[in-house]
Amino acid sequence: MTLELSEEQVLAFRLRRSVLQTAPDAASAAKRMLGAQGQNQAPGLWSLALRCAEPPTAAELQKQLLQPPRQLVRTWGQRGTLHIYHPDDWHRLVAARPQWPTAEPRDGKLLAHELAAARQVLLDATDPVVRSDLFAVIASATFERLTPEIARARMSAEAFIARRLLWNLARDGHACAAGKLGREQGYAAREVWFPQLAWPDPLPAPEQAARELARRYLGSYGPARAQDLAHFFGSKPGIARSWLAALEEQGALVPVQCGGRRGLCALAEDASELQAARIPADGAVRLLPLWDTLLMAHADKSWTVPLASELKRIWTRSTYLSATVLAEGRVVATWSQKRKRGRLQISLQPLSRWREEYRAGVRRHAQVLAAHLGLAGSEV
Repeated sequence: MTLELSEEQVLAFRLRRSVLQTAPDAASAAKRMLGAQGQNQAPGLWSLALRCAEPPTAAELQKQLLQPPRQLVRTWGQRGTLHIYHPDDWHRLVAARPQWPTAEPRDGKLLAHELAAARQVLLDATDPVVRSDLFAVIASATFERLTPEIARARMSAEAFIARRLLWNLARDGHACAAGKLGREQGYAAREVWFPQLAWPDPLPAPEQAARELARRYLGSYGPARAQDLAHFFGSKPGIARSWLAALEEQGALVPVQCGGRRGLCALAEDASELQAARIPADGAVRLLPLWDTLLMAHADKSWTVPLASELKRIWTRSTYLSATVLAEGRVVATWSQKRKRGRLQISLQPLSRWREEYRAGVRRHAQVLAAHLGLAGSEV
């Protein structure tokens, strides 16, 4: 049986599952979101906070990232990008990586003994290490093999190779970001940073891990197509179709018809909630940060930005996603911020779907953001 849904029902379901302030804490929000994009840490922390029933401050979230017992981990995940995750999901992300071929591949130009030596440096350190701590383990032959890449990099050869070492260790689950040491990013070994974290050995099979993450994706961002899953995880549509086929064989999926969109599916267990989903009366106005996960979740951007002519005002460069105002599940404005005399100032840049009635919601949410940042108040 095909589930017939309106766009409002789909958007309302995604709002409830992945945006609205319903998570009991930031770690639960990170699990529900399958990670908050954290290439820039501050927007990632706000992305988590705005999804919590009681939004924590940025300082509180910093403690959850950096002080034991750590409840969040910042490491490379889907699309080869830094995200902030629930630590329990870390091993699944590592296991699923072979199913995400468009994410940055393993670096075959590094030597196995270099990686092993770099890992040992992290294991032996009581504090986070920085790139310069790994310079001594770099083999001279590696400089020759990476000469073209080094020539294009805007950093020293040693720093460039050390960065590659750290990335490879992180992608295999051996290391994660561990706060700043001065102006440099620090890194720590998993065993040092999370000594109590259960880590399966062996890891789940890549197909099994990817299917489980795909199932959870549909629970937060469904209904969706194979192209959407491939976009979110950095995979290929053909591989994503195999995940959906396996879930379909288990009876876990239901096909969805929504307007003229084809190829949509949702979890069968969510059918009743999807049919009952309604946009809240206040429009669920939210200030989404730069690179918010909801806007990265689908290849089809028309769900949240119906006018194609407005896409370039949101995705201003290939990898830059503006901070946006979400209302009724769609982007109605972009926004920017600055601090002045201990207060937060929000500037709005309205889009075609903006309605003046949304301003009250923006003001309310700006106050939440100001409290998150430890500021006295806000102005819009």
